[in-house]
Amino acid sequence: VYYLCTHPRVMQKLLDEVRTSFDSSDEINIARISQLKYINAVIDESFRLYPPAAGSHPRITPPEGANILGEWLPGNTSMGMAQYAVFRSPYNFKDPEIYLPERWLDDEGPYKNDRREALQPFSFGPRNCIGRKCVYVSFFFFFSNRQ
Repeated sequence: VYYLCTHPRVMQKLLDEVRTSFDSSDEINIARISQLKYINAVIDESFRLYPPAAGSHPRITPPEGANILGEWLPGNTSMGMAQYAVFRSPYNFKDPEIYLPERWLDDEGPYKNDRREALQPFSFGPRNCIGRKCVYVSFFFFFSNRQ
């Protein structure tokens, strides 16, 4: 919400997408709104700059150790990923401090080489956040009901 208030161009573009996608508020449902590209880009970009979890989602290697991304880690080693640092790293995202939802829609322009797969605000795999879908649904309906 902060970024929408401080970036009126983004807010207007989001409103335009919602208003041109539905003839009336009765047509708005989760199946249809979740298909809107710009609203998804706004949510992803917001989570990129301000991840929902402050921690690092720690994991422990198995007792026999593990090879992770080409690096050997001994058994029972605690490791984690600092989301804030990863999501704002110039290694992963061009202009990482700039709020720009269009980076998620741009397959040919200046952001085509962004490592979008680095964005995992709710972790991933079998231990990802079970509330992830609830958060997205809440955002979809919040953003779609702006007048």
